[in-house]
Amino acid sequence: MPTVTSAPELSKGFAALSAALNLDPHLRRWSAGTAANLLELHAPPAQWSPPAPFEWIDGSRLKDVDLPAGTLGRLREGLRRTWIRSVITWTNSVKGPPDPKDAPWTHAGWHADFQTWIDDSLRLSGVDPQGVAIPVQQWGLSVVFHQRSSRGDYFAKATMPLEPDAATGSSEVRLCQNLALRAPAFLPLITAVRPETGWMLMEDAGGTPLRQCDGSSWESGVRALAALQHRTVGQGLEGCADRRPRELSRRLQEIEDQVRDTPHLSDVERRELLRLMPSFRDVLQSLQDGPVPSSVVHGDFHAGNVRILPDRSVSILDWAYGAVGHPFMDVWTLINRRSPAERDHLRLIYLEQWKDCGPVDKLLDDMLMAQVAGSLSQALTHIMIRRAVGPADRLDFATLPERWCKRALAAWTELDHHHRTRPKCRPGRDSGGLSLASE
Repeated sequence: MPTVTSAPELSKGFAALSAALNLDPHLRRWSAGTAANLLELHAPPAQWSPPAPFEWIDGSRLKDVDLPAGTLGRLREGLRRTWIRSVITWTNSVKGPPDPKDAPWTHAGWHADFQTWIDDSLRLSGVDPQGVAIPVQQWGLSVVFHQRSSRGDYFAKATMPLEPDAATGSSEVRLCQNLALRAPAFLPLITAVRPETGWMLMEDAGGTPLRQCDGSSWESGVRALAALQHRTVGQGLEGCADRRPRELSRRLQEIEDQVRDTPHLSDVERRELLRLMPSFRDVLQSLQDGPVPSSVVHGDFHAGNVRILPDRSVSILDWAYGAVGHPFMDVWTLINRRSPAERDHLRLIYLEQWKDCGPVDKLLDDMLMAQVAGSLSQALTHIMIRRAVGPADRLDFATLPERWCKRALAAWTELDHHHRTRPKCRPGRDSGGLSLASE
């Protein structure tokens, strides 16, 4: 596997160290522009000792080691963020076989098999691979590689082969295959898939990440989302988790249990979330009874997963959290960091394609309620993921359920404010609708 680091001056050193120790390099996680970069070596047998002149040192002795300028700070920061993960991975691989829940790409030999599949898939398509695939991003649920070829760039993605309802409850490969049939214009072109291992090879979508684009491109992004969702209304989408309001309500107790037990919420946040659980259930019931039908939801529709192509069309990436649910749940993830005026404008743009479902005031109510539902959906998903992944990857998800519970609180605050300032839109239990007053 190629050596990858965000500090280019260390690359040759990593490669030399790997060769000197006769150990295979292994990328645990790499993310450009952050300090969360770690290269590990596959652990040797327990009785192994490093050959001369190498020796083991602990962190307290790093200050005495002659390193290039700036390296010590990088090492200290990297160690601070990743030492627990390193210890877990090293200990597990020394003690015996890998944990069956660990991601496959953490196992020796996996990268060679993946590269062979990439090369064979390209050649079957009449394309010659050029060089080896370079890892772009990796974490507990997936790894993405960039592969050059005689016909341009490709991206290969491997996802955790999780059983339905074991974690996200979905298979990204199967979902993307289905979406490619129903709405091919909104996804990168898929070259090859291997569903049993969660492998997928795609042409480079190209374009510019939405986060780098102007306001009109954001309008294109929400319109594309609405158009794709319209095409999946009433469709049975294999590979999708069930995140419809009725299912979320049925499983709300799992979120409540997490809120009660977690150390990652303040006492104030915990009390407020527990107090609002009946109101959350009312929100979900109101969405279930509402006029907007279920469709595919992306689950992580942020501006980094949306590409604006040169012809102004839109490509949507990374369907790892894809599900069937209330379509409006996706919008908040995209617009939550925009100004209040921009959020209102983008909501109206999105709702243009749903106007057949009812008046705008009612749809805006539903959208604000869907922000609460979407946050609860993400909290549930990450609770399930944390149960499903191995100990070395569990750190990636250590506080994500709680983060989404906090976002549910923020979404509730906006919903409550909306109804307090627009009383004409405020339904109540006595009228058969939703009461926003907490009990």
